[in-house]
Amino acid sequence: MPKLFKKATLATVLDYVIIYLAFAFGTTSFFSADKYKLTIFILIAASLFFREKYSDKFNNNMKLFLVYFVFLYFSQSLMFEKTNNMAFVFILARSILLPFFLLSITKDRFISVYINIIVFFSITSLLFWVFSNLYPNFYEFTGTIPQDYHTDLLPENNKMFIIYTYERVTVYGILRNPGPTWEPGGWAVFLTLALLLNMMKSKHLFSFKNILIIANIITTFSTTGYLGLALIFMYFLMYSKTINPLLKVISIPIFLILFLNFYESSEFMNQKIQTSIEDAKNRNITETRSGRFFTFRKALITYARYPISGKGLVSATTAEEGEDEGSGYGIIDIGARFGIPALIMYLIILFRSIRMLNINSGKQNKAFTIIFFMVLVLHLLSQTVYATPILLMIFFIYPSKMVPLINPPIKRLAV
Repeated sequence: MPKLFKKATLATVLDYVIIYLAFAFGTTSFFSADKYKLTIFILIAASLFFREKYSDKFNNNMKLFLVYFVFLYFSQSLMFEKTNNMAFVFILARSILLPFFLLSITKDRFISVYINIIVFFSITSLLFWVFSNLYPNFYEFTGTIPQDYHTDLLPENNKMFIIYTYERVTVYGILRNPGPTWEPGGWAVFLTLALLLNMMKSKHLFSFKNILIIANIITTFSTTGYLGLALIFMYFLMYSKTINPLLKVISIPIFLILFLNFYESSEFMNQKIQTSIEDAKNRNITETRSGRFFTFRKALITYARYPISGKGLVSATTAEEGEDEGSGYGIIDIGARFGIPALIMYLIILFRSIRMLNINSGKQNKAFTIIFFMVLVLHLLSQTVYATPILLMIFFIYPSKMVPLINPPIKRLAV
């Protein structure tokens, strides 16, 4: 019995380390901006994968992914007469092999461990956010950490220190909550994913963990985070079995009126969106400039010129400065870099992966699958996180046919 317990505990600790690193390599520059660290992580994941003899799980669907990407790479190389074989191999390892290895190793524990990690950072982030807003000296101190300890590997930012990020932007005089990610909007994506997964797991919205996560989403002041939260609340009001039908009839229109009024009047909702759209319209298309709507304009040109193949799978084939082409933010980037068929395939597979998770949870509510998909895609349109290990692990559930258990029977670490 002690041996079994020891083995289970070791496996649990390993799960937390692996899933945390999968999260960190998509969110924290100390990990994500260092190719050497990422290469070591890929090699460790590969060794665990082959050591546990998971290699038989590499089915035909996964092989097709590899073949498709190789075909796409050589097509773009011939079209644009540019190659970068090492970069392409690295992309394959990072975007296909790594998430597949991680999903194989942590399959039945992935969802529960991920939720617990996000809950842990929800607690620490709220503490940092509260102290940063209340105590200027504490806020200034957190700003010195990245410089003193070199925790942010992106010199132009110099604000991330692994467990939190020094935020410079305020809304109504209140600092936003970026959590341990590069910005509040990025934190909102991973929070919302955890919220949706825990709704699958707990079968209701207002559990202790979910309240913590919702509190963090609110403090991000993220436009997409708030829109996603509104859709989740609407789903809850419409489909909750604990709410009286008459109360639903009354509460749904009231909620819609209140939220639309909030959307129209808030500086980080409608005003922010309208300002961004106007800014994108007034810019010269050949400018090198970030911004979701401006890069969307550039991406549309790439879509029109290279609808099947896309352009920019590797950096050698991306558009140069001064060109009118571009890749865009979020999943718009997929269609621009890999072609419109790849974007359509991505959305279909993502939906099927979510549906498999939902069925496996015992929830089997088709409406929840749809709202999960809608909210996640909304976030994926606003942030380029589709290629992070955590999101790719969710994506590869359907093609790999490895569906994580929502409520695993094995004893977990308390968080």
